[in-house]
Amino acid sequence: MDKPVYQNARRDGLDGRAGSRHNALRFHKIETVSTPLFTGASDGPSPVVSLTILDGETLGEKDLITRGTRMVVAARAAAANPTHPNVISVPTQRVPRALLHELRAHAIVKATLGNTQHFAGDEADSAVSSGHDARIYAAESILARKFELGKELESGSLRFTARLAVVVAGATTYDAVNQAPIEESIEMANLRVVLRLGRAMVPRATTSFARLGWVSVGEFITAARRGDPSALGERFDAAELAIRGLCISSTCSALEYELARSA
Repeated sequence: MDKPVYQNARRDGLDGRAGSRHNALRFHKIETVSTPLFTGASDGPSPVVSLTILDGETLGEKDLITRGTRMVVAARAAAANPTHPNVISVPTQRVPRALLHELRAHAIVKATLGNTQHFAGDEADSAVSSGHDARIYAAESILARKFELGKELESGSLRFTARLAVVVAGATTYDAVNQAPIEESIEMANLRVVLRLGRAMVPRATTSFARLGWVSVGEFITAARRGDPSALGERFDAAELAIRGLCISSTCSALEYELARSA
């Protein structure tokens, strides 16, 4: 396995201020390249689902994204996310391994690039399909738990479509002072979720996320590639915030792949 890519994390107290809760966090692995893709073994990587949430009204022709398409980003609340405090991400959730297998069953592999598989397939519509569809179940679970939108989902005032975009095999390292680094292998399935109704219902903050906001796809890719939250605008331009992680790299891969297709 090739050496992992590291990035110096922005953190509380970086400018010398005292009293930071998170000064112990130093370096975090962004992604591991050339990791073999998960084959289904019971002792394989931890299964995780992440969402790339897009504003349907800002998509281009044939529902393809442009650099101006709007998407949701979030800053994790420190109290609810002790392993990744103050990190900008897209919403994620650990899931049963069987759910990842079911998500794959609804999609076709179009390309394998390093540790990333890109998928094509039809979209499930929350107004038509129920939670018996793995794509709807996974997206609703995260939207209800992490965005606290259960009421809106139940009433039908929030509608979306969803499909599997990419699956990435990688690892995350939790590295703290006076502790041995903890590395966790992860298989992350990233769903392309398009809000068709209820965009304005996305909250500005929840228990899981201290900040939520809409940014352009172009701004997100720039911030992710540079490791610079300030590219996301003033709402996310704060000294204590960092942008990194497998959820960021998987979303970036999915967006760049789609942009290349629509060019």
